[in-house]
Order: sequence, then C-alpha cells, then structure tokens
Amino acid sequence: MRKVPFETYALVASLVLFVLSLVSLVIAINVATERTHVPYAGIPVGKSISVGSSTLTVDKVTTKTGSQPFVAPEGHEYLVVTLTVRNNGEKPFSVLPTTDTYVKESDGTVDYPAPFTLEKPFHSGIVLPGESTKGELSYLVPKSSAYKLYVEADWTSTAVPFMVKSEKQLSGQ
Repeated sequence: MRKVPFETYALVASLVLFVLSLVSLVIAINVATERTHVPYAGIPVGKSISVGSSTLTVDKVTTKTGSQPFVAPEGHEYLVVTLTVRNNGEKPFSVLPTTDTYVKESDGTVDYPAPFTLEKPFHSGIVLPGESTKGELSYLVPKSSAYKLYVEADWTSTAVPFMVKSEKQLSGQ
C-alpha cells in the first residue's frame, strides 16, 4: 500500500474549502439579487421594493378627468400616483419627480408629469438618511392604454417599473 503525502491531503482540503466558499458566495449573491429583483411586469401597487439606497412604494393610484384649469382632453385622463421614497443610505439624495419619474404606455410612448391640482403634491428636494418623503404625482395619459410608472434616478441605480394600469384592467378582467 502506497502512502499518500501530507501535501495531497492539504491540497484536497484547500479545494474543498474553496468550493464551499464559492457555493456560499453564489448563494449570497442570489439572495441579494432576490431582494432587489425588479419584475419585468412591474411591481404591484402597495408593494415596496428596495433598490440602490432607497425603498420605493406606489401607495395609491387614481384617475381623474380634472377641473378648470386642468381638464383632460377627450380620450385622456389624469393618472394620480401617491409615491413614497425612503432613503436607506448613509448620504442624502435629491428627488426631482419631473426627471426621476415617467409613465410608459404599452406602445412605448413616454409621458412625464403633467400639471394638475393635487391635494398633497410630491415636492422636489433632499431626502436625508433614514427619512422618507411622500406625495402625489400626476400624468396626462390615454384612457385606452395600459401603462407603468417608472422611477429612474441615480439613487435607485436602475429603472423601477410599477404596474399602475394593466391590459387586464383595461379589458375589465
């Protein structure tokens, strides 16, 4: 019987530890990815998602025809979205809804915030670490289209879609 040198055992043990470390790393990456995974179909209204240094929630979605001076033209409506943004980071960040948010229709058309009389408008400004800001945003959109609200800013590190009106909702299902 041949004797196996100690170095061989050490090499095998090192390889086993390396493989275990690699498996642990892959698991950790998958867990982290699951926490920040943004579904293509869009995040449902009322569900929070943590991305970048923020947590985002679309708390409520309503549609309105408007009143003077902001009346929706024929075939359109105002989409009013209540958005909450929380700063989970260690540094303040600026929120500017006119450039950080938009609505994309099912055909790819993009709509930016539109003037409308809001009860609690979302204000631009700095959100300090550990603090939140909440308010309403309005978009003039066609009644006959499905659409998603996107939040896309340097503090989200990606475009985050929220499903605010789906094809199923359009067809009454």
